[in-house]
Parts: sequence; C-alpha cells; structure tokens
Amino acid sequence: ISLRSPADDGTPCASRTALIYKWKNSWYVTVRAMREKFFVKASEKRIRTRIHALHIHHPQEVSIVEEFLGFYRWVLLLLPSSLFRDLLGCFWVSLKASCDLFQREGGSGPWRAALPAELCSSLSEPWLVSFPEVHAELSRQLPMDAWIVVLTQ
Repeated sequence: ISLRSPADDGTPCASRTALIYKWKNSWYVTVRAMREKFFVKASEKRIRTRIHALHIHHPQEVSIVEEFLGFYRWVLLLLPSSLFRDLLGCFWVSLKASCDLFQREGGSGPWRAALPAELCSSLSEPWLVSFPEVHAELSRQLPMDAWIVVLTQ
C-alpha cells in the first residue's frame, strides 16, 4: 500500500510504502509446481519431491496431486511426444477440461468437444477416435502408477 499524505501547504509529498502483502493461493502454487514438472516430462518421484519442497501447502494437497497426476498420465498418452511441451503449454486449460470430461464419462461422451479445433488439427482423427480404446487397454494392461515411467521414456 502506497501512502501519500499532503504537506502542510496541501501539495502532495513523495509516497512511502506502509505495507506490502502478497497473498499466496496454495492451490495455484501446487498446480503451478506440477505444471512446471509436466513440461519437462518429469518422473512421478520428481513431481512428488517438488510438491513436498513447496514453501506453502494446501490442506487438500494429496487429492490435488492425485488429480493432476491423473491428468498428467492422460495427457502423456494423448499428445504426441514431439509436440508435448508446446501443446500442453498452449492448451493446458482445454486439455484439463477434456480430461475431466473423459474421466467423468469413462471415455465416452463429449470429451472431444472440450478440445479446441487448433489442437485437434495437431492430432489425427483416427487417433482421437481410437484414444478411448487405447486408454482402456492400457488401463487393463498396466497399473496406473507405472504409466508415467512408461510414457515418459
């Protein structure tokens, strides 16, 4: 907060800082730290280590981490490795919305509607059509905790 008190003659004086306060949104801090690790295709261990080292912790940190690790697994499977960082950075919000719909509807339903046309043009139509089946098959064949290890190699 910058305060200016007028001088005796009414002219403004130089401002001086009376209080500086920065409010930290702990949910944002947690998700932002995870996002930074996702961009470099970090291992689950590195992601968890980063979250543990944060200066601020959300009361529901465990559920936030699990939710976003589920998103990370999903997006690692969906996006081509060569474009992963660029597409994730450009379409983070849309991808998260699509993932939420996909998980809520079990792969059927309108999950693709949340994907912007520009993103869909980077992915082939046959891949988008077959993705729910590939996801389901991978779920049957591989435990969730092994997805990140396999998909980041």
